[in-house]
Amino acid sequence: MGQIDQAGEWILKQSIQYNLPHGLVFISNSDGGEPPYPTRATQFRYTDTCISVSCMHGQEGETTITLGWSAEVDPGYAPVISGALKTAGGSVLVSTSEGEVLLETPTPTAETNVRIWVDHPLWPANIHIGIGLADDERKMSVGPMPAIG
Repeated sequence: MGQIDQAGEWILKQSIQYNLPHGLVFISNSDGGEPPYPTRATQFRYTDTCISVSCMHGQEGETTITLGWSAEVDPGYAPVISGALKTAGGSVLVSTSEGEVLLETPTPTAETNVRIWVDHPLWPANIHIGIGLADDERKMSVGPMPAIG
């Protein structure tokens, strides 16, 4: 769940490779949040307590998910989604569509800024989830999608 580095900074970065059933991953508060209404219209769906991201289906291979401070996990290009997630329970969970918790980290406030980067516009194999204090962004926004390549 994190550790202290030599400079005394809290490190949250953690990763997992997983075959995701249904090609979905959820980022939510500690009780799982209120999942967004399922639709095929967009890769990203969200409520104020839960974000769902479509990704590579498990039968196609593993998806690497990385969770940490935004500065720790930023891959160097614009996030595809950014905004505040209500985290009154004191943590952020990353889970499967079957409710299995893959990653979890404590949050310092009852509202957490979440930024998500993906490496493919439809079926990402790498998802980076960055968290931070939610003082500058209050609403979710969806940014530019990565090019298919």
